[in-house]
Amino acid sequence: MGDGPRRGTAPLEAGEAEELRSLRRRAFSPEADIHLDSAALARLDELEARALPAPPPAAPEPAPPLPPGAAAPRPSATGAATDILLISVDEDAADAADDQQPRRTRRPRPAVTWAASLVGALVVGAGITAGVMGAAAGSGEVRQVATLTVVEDFQAPMFMDPEASSVRGFEDFHGMVVMASDQKWLGPGSDQCLVITAGGDISYQSQAFQGRLFVGCGAGEFPASAQFTVSPGLPRDLIAAFPVGTPIQFVLDGSRVGVFVGQEKSVEAGGAGGAGG
Repeated sequence: MGDGPRRGTAPLEAGEAEELRSLRRRAFSPEADIHLDSAALARLDELEARALPAPPPAAPEPAPPLPPGAAAPRPSATGAATDILLISVDEDAADAADDQQPRRTRRPRPAVTWAASLVGALVVGAGITAGVMGAAAGSGEVRQVATLTVVEDFQAPMFMDPEASSVRGFEDFHGMVVMASDQKWLGPGSDQCLVITAGGDISYQSQAFQGRLFVGCGAGEFPASAQFTVSPGLPRDLIAAFPVGTPIQFVLDGSRVGVFVGQEKSVEAGGAGGAGG
């Protein structure tokens, strides 16, 4: 077998870019079925590899020292800079990042954790204020711990299609990155969806994604919400603030996201925190 497609060897055409988005929907959406289609998995690997920036050229070897009395070589009469590689700004930045911290290209797997989009009495209405959430928050079992606001200069990760103007980023929450978008691959319809993942799982040079993704979409009068249980493997800052077994829910309210926590529950050692249900 060959080594597979090389990075950046053939830029994606418009039709192939749309094909990549379609394959990613099959890998990430609640109806993920790509694991049943080996040909589609292979095609996803190929397109993701080609979407990556090309690796930087090998550094030229230093010229050997000149012998005593030898004249230094003169530049050509035309002044042509034959050893200069012109690279676009984006590729240059990506190559520099690759040099500092090489990344392995990994296929996003369909075993993505999806948060339930239905919410209970806790999130009746779209308000995050104490007036709307008072009944649940005052029960002693659920409390609001933060209100996250929009980050104006937020940089969307590659797997979220950073060129899409609909992607909004909010303040990080103990190492968890919080985003909202109405992109079709996140869920049915055109309602806003919340997307939450660990900051350490995000790449800004590759469309490939490997990690846990918590997603919840709004439906009519019900706001978008995503929830999960704190588990080993999530950011240490989060576990330090909220012990393993603590349920956490994020609720979208326009330009704000309310964060609520419930009572800690004992979990099996090494259990995965998946989507709340």
